[in-house]
Amino acid sequence: MPYSSKSGVWKYNVILSEGNGIGVTLTDLRFDYYNQQGQLFSTQNLDEEEITDCFDSNYLPAFSTLKDSIYLTRSEFKYTILTVKGVDNNYYTIKATGRVNYLSK
Repeated sequence: MPYSSKSGVWKYNVILSEGNGIGVTLTDLRFDYYNQQGQLFSTQNLDEEEITDCFDSNYLPAFSTLKDSIYLTRSEFKYTILTVKGVDNNYYTIKATGRVNYLSK
């Protein structure tokens, strides 16, 4: 994500997609923020209620998406690792990760 000098923030969308044809109840969404040296700087965990607040639901139906916008103003971040956990309709635990890289000013 490139930095916007007009607003002083990085803005990106978090899009959670289900592609296996089985709905998932999301139980945890974790953001691990890493500094310019690649060291873990900060962590934010969202539980089921907070996921619902952000995405208007914590249930991801089969072949669908949930979307929310994220805004960051801290320039010391180099990248973020997102980890989502949940339980699918067949009662299997799921876990998926993604990475967002931040481009400097």
